[in-house]
Amino acid sequence: MRQRRAAGELADADWVLARHETLNREARLQEAAAEVETAAIAWQAYTGLSRLPDRLEEQPAQAQSIPNPHPRLQSAASQVAKSRAQRQRQRIERRANPILSLAANHERGGSGSDYDDSLELTLTVPLGSATQAAPRLAEAEADLGEMEAAQALTRYQLEQEHAQARLALQQSAAAMVLAEERKTLTSRGEHLAKRAFELGESDLVQLLRARNLAADATLDLERKRLEHQRAIARHNQVLGVMPK
Repeated sequence: MRQRRAAGELADADWVLARHETLNREARLQEAAAEVETAAIAWQAYTGLSRLPDRLEEQPAQAQSIPNPHPRLQSAASQVAKSRAQRQRQRIERRANPILSLAANHERGGSGSDYDDSLELTLTVPLGSATQAAPRLAEAEADLGEMEAAQALTRYQLEQEHAQARLALQQSAAAMVLAEERKTLTSRGEHLAKRAFELGESDLVQLLRARNLAADATLDLERKRLEHQRAIARHNQVLGVMPK
């Protein structure tokens, strides 16, 4: 553009406009660089790593429902098993067993009399043990009910989260397709605008507008790709899938 301006082919007003656009882009580049530096500092503070990891792209898990060996479900199941064992222990302690004892007797009635041998069988039946253990058993029953309810709630929440994550994944995929189409169209428009400007068939304003549209479409596509990857990660996380 400097040569065209020097040759008189580009008006001073157009030159000012082009320079203004260049300065705006340089300012946006500096802001982006500052944001990257801030993010790198935060990354190092959180992880202790100075180097960013290689770009990881996950693939969405194909599971259509929450798998049984899910970490959150396993945790809830372990709590239920613990409460059920506690209830069973209280039930056993509540049933105090009768005591059967056998004793041999060897005694005589008086001096000079013969010894009498006998066996004594005693049955002792505990009374009141069930009443004493009833509060502890009731507490164990209530705790088991709470754990079973929490287990059911965990599965319900996971199913809801999975439905939301699956919908977000579908929406992000559709948005990325539209962004790709927009990027293709604006790139074609920028090419045509540049050619028309070089041939003198259009002015600088139209060229800059086409370039801005193309740049915005490129940025939007990259954002949509990142959002899609975030949706995949969230979807896999809900299903309990670890990234590889």
